[in-house]
Amino acid sequence: MAVSFIDQGVGVLRKRLVFASMGYFGSTVLMQGVAQLCALWVIMALVLAGCAAPASHYARTATNSLHMQAELEVFQQPVKASVRLLGDGQEALLARLALIARAQTQLDLQVYILKTDSSANLILQALLQAADRGVLVRLLVDDFGSAQQDDRLASLASHPNIAVRLFNPSRSRQLPLADLLFSFSLQSRRMHNKLMLADNSLAILGGRNIGDEYFTATANASFHDADILTGQAFAARLQHAFGLYWHHALSVPVEAIRPGVQPNAYQELRTQLPITAAQSTLVVQAGEYNHKVLEQLRYGAKVEGYILLDHPDKVLRPSADKVGHLVPAMQQVLSGVKQSALMVSAYFVPQPELIKKFEQWIAEGASVTVLTNSLAATDVAAVHAGYAPFRQSLLDAGVGLWEFKPDSKKGGSRVATAVTGSSKASLHAKTFVFDQRYLFIGSLNLDPRSVSINTEIGILLDAPKHAAEVTAAINKLLPYRAYQLVLNNEAGALCRISWRELIEKTGPAPEYKTHCTEPKASVFRRLFVNLLSWLPISKQL
Repeated sequence: MAVSFIDQGVGVLRKRLVFASMGYFGSTVLMQGVAQLCALWVIMALVLAGCAAPASHYARTATNSLHMQAELEVFQQPVKASVRLLGDGQEALLARLALIARAQTQLDLQVYILKTDSSANLILQALLQAADRGVLVRLLVDDFGSAQQDDRLASLASHPNIAVRLFNPSRSRQLPLADLLFSFSLQSRRMHNKLMLADNSLAILGGRNIGDEYFTATANASFHDADILTGQAFAARLQHAFGLYWHHALSVPVEAIRPGVQPNAYQELRTQLPITAAQSTLVVQAGEYNHKVLEQLRYGAKVEGYILLDHPDKVLRPSADKVGHLVPAMQQVLSGVKQSALMVSAYFVPQPELIKKFEQWIAEGASVTVLTNSLAATDVAAVHAGYAPFRQSLLDAGVGLWEFKPDSKKGGSRVATAVTGSSKASLHAKTFVFDQRYLFIGSLNLDPRSVSINTEIGILLDAPKHAAEVTAAINKLLPYRAYQLVLNNEAGALCRISWRELIEKTGPAPEYKTHCTEPKASVFRRLFVNLLSWLPISKQL
């Protein structure tokens, strides 16, 4: 029994290293995470009987495959509606505020991370105001993304017109790590979807969570994703998608997790959500955005596309079971790549089957270009550790590989900013363009976690104009915002792989600087990533 317990501890320790390095528990340093786990393991060994999780009040059993497929049938046919690529962070925030202010009957929000900073407070204040005027508000948040917010969310839900649910919540609220340790296969699988719906007529989906760094509202960091604003036909499909998650057994009312909240607790919460002068200006601008942009969207040119999503049962089924998954659904729409594939993925950990697919496309005459974060730019070092070993295979296959710089001073168009992020920002976009015809924007990264573990959502447009516009914008900015990776096969080459950086100058001929090590990454950071690459964590990235 003792040996078995130690063996379990070693296995969990290994998994805890994964989550510490991936930032799932805030900004905890790796060694701090190890120490915390060891201490927690001892405590749990002593008081295990007293820390038993409460009786489950929600099901944890997946539905059968036929039922899942039936629930996703509605998404197999394309629809047409107007769309708008959202630009920088401020526009993304304005669009959300405008949708909330515009809503008359219902607002639905689905998000992976809901922070407690000024941008999140502004959104919550706007939701309360919408509820005050009779709008029914539903907020679905992943439990990992709303850690330590039970009281706050329960207070919000005390409003008679607001309902809040947590997806896949930990059953041990005092020691959430306990549930992770003993239910790792379930608790490590999260709802990564991001979606906002207003009156079943307008929607925003993409990759942005709710927090300052996603809306360039902080000087410390800017994490930009691409979002897209859609019209009624897409919104109707997205309403159905939201319903699948809202009514799922793993979506638990916050009142069941945090009972006993006073009926008027939302009034006290309101006082904790002050609006600054700058935010008041944003509220005014949101009203202008409503008239200038949202109204125009109703009469804009319509494009055809598909809503693609993972069924929420994905988190309950084996990761190898691809029934109800987003990626196979995308592959059914895309019969093949004939000319070009442009893949922008903040977190990129290609698996052998994807590299083979790239090789096939290139052999058939198509070009493949990938943009991801450099080591200096990424905010998740473990993902870079999973990606780096594949660089040579990608270059050998003929893939054009680019890595985003940590600090870019070159400006760009609204479309380019929507795809690549602002200056002084990590790349967080998840955008794919195929044959300058199909454009995908969503929450899906090209890594095992997005493909097989977490749930994701996105939109695939058959829109040559939008696809060509995004392609041109990215290709124009790649030399300025990213390092080009070059494979050096010549005898006597100083480095097997080099990073080619454009050095801007006033003369007619551009100059380039070649790096033999990861640019702008410290020795410690490179060593840390090298250490992580030895851990058996690739399937969790």
